[in-house]
Amino acid sequence: MSGKLDEFRNLIRQVILGVAPINEKLKYRAIAILIAFVHFTYVLLFGFCKIEIMFQYNIGAVIYYFLMAILLGRKELQKTVFLTVLAEILLHSSLATIMLGFDWGFMLYTISLVPLIFYMCFTLSGTRMRLRIAIPLSVIVFIVYYVTLVVSNNIDPIYIDPVYSFVPRAVYYYNTILAFAYCFVISILFSIEVKYMKVTLENENLSLEQDAKYDPLTKLYNRRSFNEYLRNAVEAAEKGERDVSLIMLDIDDFKRVNDTYGHNQGDIVLKEVANVLRDNVREDDVICRWGGEEMLILLEVSEDTASRVAERIRKDVENLDMLCDGVHIKVTLTLGVAEYESGLSLREYIEVVDKRLYYGKEHGKNMVVNS
Repeated sequence: MSGKLDEFRNLIRQVILGVAPINEKLKYRAIAILIAFVHFTYVLLFGFCKIEIMFQYNIGAVIYYFLMAILLGRKELQKTVFLTVLAEILLHSSLATIMLGFDWGFMLYTISLVPLIFYMCFTLSGTRMRLRIAIPLSVIVFIVYYVTLVVSNNIDPIYIDPVYSFVPRAVYYYNTILAFAYCFVISILFSIEVKYMKVTLENENLSLEQDAKYDPLTKLYNRRSFNEYLRNAVEAAEKGERDVSLIMLDIDDFKRVNDTYGHNQGDIVLKEVANVLRDNVREDDVICRWGGEEMLILLEVSEDTASRVAERIRKDVENLDMLCDGVHIKVTLTLGVAEYESGLSLREYIEVVDKRLYYGKEHGKNMVVNS
């Protein structure tokens, strides 16, 4: 029992924080049951006042809303149910006001129908042209409210009983509380759902940003985002603020891996090599999948230090035994290393480290070249 209670509390916390959506079926059913409870209080009121028509009407309304609580679980009926509920509330408030007079306050909670209309139009799934639906419905509510006000001010109430003279004022206070309660609940629900949509949008934007910056396979920076880091590092190096070195590496005979074991296994090799790179550099260093099986590492160190890092990476990859679908695969790397020299453009700098890499490819592979 306590476990389920903790789970429920955690769900409520997630909903309030905007990380989990409100369950639509439960939400609409809860609203229907609450309205049914309000009508039940009116059953007691009109039974006490011996107003037979409203007494019977509210008994029917209680039954109706319990049925609605069941039907609201079916998405295809939610919009129809919403419109019928709106019509019922308008009918009840207008009928009660004309029979008893405006002083009872039954028209007060029709004001809360306006935010309810906008809320429902914007949250019911599949609802299109939301403003075009919400605005006319709100205008209808206003017209009904105003017409009922005019009519009740120009005719005598159908029901007048001086024996219960305290009842109209008490009911007016009660309906005032209901009107504020409706607006409060709707505002809370709307705020929670707006927060959820905001959190969802922020997460989607973050995901898009991540997709724009990172290679989807290796989760390393892509070429476009790496250029920004390299440009900033080179500018700092030009000012003498730091040392900057590049390591360019290429997986030896990677085409043979793809041809022999298939591209899926080749992808596994790329991811394993990327993991080795991450394990051998600092958190602030930048690793990029430059293209195909080529990768670049940006280090704020001297060429000697970068060469030692490159040699460590070379050895770790050489000793790496990858098991891909029951097949043991071993690969090696060739790496070029170069420290930035003042006056080089980004393109020229990359060409320097690229030439060192390919010198190693042409002279035996599985080596580090730094000159």
